[in-house]
Amino acid sequence: MVYSGAMELWIPLTITAAFLQNARSAIQKHLTSDFTATQVTYARFLWGFPLALVYLGVLTMIGKAGPVAPTTETLMYAAIGGIAQAAATILMIKAMVLRSFAVGNALTKTEAAQTAILGIIVLGEAVTPGVAAAIAVSLVGVMLVSGPKWHSLFSRDAFLPALCGLGSGALFGVSGVCYRAASLSLELDNFVWAAALVLAIVTGLQSIGMTAVMQRLSPGTPMTVVKGWRRTGIIGVISIVGSACWFTAFSLEPAAHVRALGQIEMVFTFLAAIFFFRERITIRDTVGILMISGALILLVLATG
Repeated sequence: MVYSGAMELWIPLTITAAFLQNARSAIQKHLTSDFTATQVTYARFLWGFPLALVYLGVLTMIGKAGPVAPTTETLMYAAIGGIAQAAATILMIKAMVLRSFAVGNALTKTEAAQTAILGIIVLGEAVTPGVAAAIAVSLVGVMLVSGPKWHSLFSRDAFLPALCGLGSGALFGVSGVCYRAASLSLELDNFVWAAALVLAIVTGLQSIGMTAVMQRLSPGTPMTVVKGWRRTGIIGVISIVGSACWFTAFSLEPAAHVRALGQIEMVFTFLAAIFFFRERITIRDTVGILMISGALILLVLATG
């Protein structure tokens, strides 16, 4: 089922989600000084689940839609997407912890191209020449901005974080395609409520699943995250608002388009580096950002 009547809404939703994702990544990286990558990931889902239920409940109370029982297909796609997202987040943070943020971040952003391929395989969605060109140009731009020198991209020191980043991008691609498939499987006219239901299911499965895993492998982890709620709680708040934007965008537009536009996160990172951190910007960075910006404009025109 393809939703109509609000198709352009996916653009501001994706931009907002990318901005919040950038903020969350910065906070997650900061918290790894006191928490492990797995604990930080767990905090995201632990605090996000109750907020997702509140969001779904509010939509139901104001009469937007529901209640609707999820289908077996919905649960299957939600479960696969949830596992992929959790694993992708751990790999992303692991790449940062290894002090190769540039390599890990660059390869994580290959998710747009990988998502396009998965969308074709899983959902049979066609990628137009304009969209393919936009993805390719933005990918090169991302590599210019956040990648190291080409000859050192897969050097001995960079190999592990590069592998983590590439794996993270692939798994984020899987999650995006699965979330879109889960929303469409509900066959509801109200895309906002459909996205909210899938979000609640996914965060619920992630929260319960990670709690069980943490309790078995590291019994003290859940309590550590709970006791640190003043610091870890913000991750849940930012994540659930950002996820609501992502999920709604996925219900409106093919995941490849959403992930490609989501690369605007690199522009936010670029602006923060200039105005907040006073970092030196090279010609290579500038060319990369111009390529990303041009690719995003091409993407919007190609899908408009």
